[in-house]
Amino acid sequence: YNVKLRKYMLINRPCLWWVKALPPRADWLEIPEKDRGNGYARGKLNGSSKHPIFWNVDSNHWEQVFVAGPVTPGESDCSVLEYIPERNQALFVNHGCVFYYDFAANAWSNTQARVKLTYDFVGCYDPKRSRVYILKESDFFAYDMKSNAWLTLAPASHPFGYSTRGQLDYDAASDVVIGMSFGGTKDGKPRGAYVYDPDKNAWSEPTSTMPNLRGTAASFYHAALNAHYVYIAGDSADDGKMLVYRFKNPATKKGE
Repeated sequence: YNVKLRKYMLINRPCLWWVKALPPRADWLEIPEKDRGNGYARGKLNGSSKHPIFWNVDSNHWEQVFVAGPVTPGESDCSVLEYIPERNQALFVNHGCVFYYDFAANAWSNTQARVKLTYDFVGCYDPKRSRVYILKESDFFAYDMKSNAWLTLAPASHPFGYSTRGQLDYDAASDVVIGMSFGGTKDGKPRGAYVYDPDKNAWSEPTSTMPNLRGTAASFYHAALNAHYVYIAGDSADDGKMLVYRFKNPATKKGE
């Protein structure tokens, strides 16, 4: 979400479940009748990931911006997109490659920084260290914006399993990264909030349990309220739930 423009940015990704979960989409995009059972049908939408899609909060409408030039981030596949306020740019990690989208110039740039990643990973932005953390199962990396380099960090305590059943948020109040696991871990550890300390480069066991909810999770951290907002919903079901979580730092003294 770009707080200056008041727009929420998306990278287009075809999805099989749109047909059942979002029937009006076929009308919005004027998809021909013969193609309305095809989740990959794009209608009047330009499906290239090069052209960002925005939800404009003020006009209450969707927008698509067309980008000229040769650089394209490639088709998104369960990737990570973060707004970087101090640069007024969006940082996009796709298949281990790092791209920036400049809102003022309406252009993509390729950093050429790469790490071995496929898909189904989660990430978050640490403004204190100018890093974007990426977690895939127990593999844990950080893209360092200052050096334009990937760092391999301490692996997560336990493999998180399918990453869309968990989320990763930077908690500014406690200066830690929270790995939220809603489905437990691959090695049988419980659901919970696993904590990574960037200064110690170490993970700790969960300090609280998480509800057992099936579906795909999406989350964000609200710094002013010191709260993590998590939305969980099934791929094709009207069963969405919004959860709110606040991390209680055991190192915090009483009254702080």
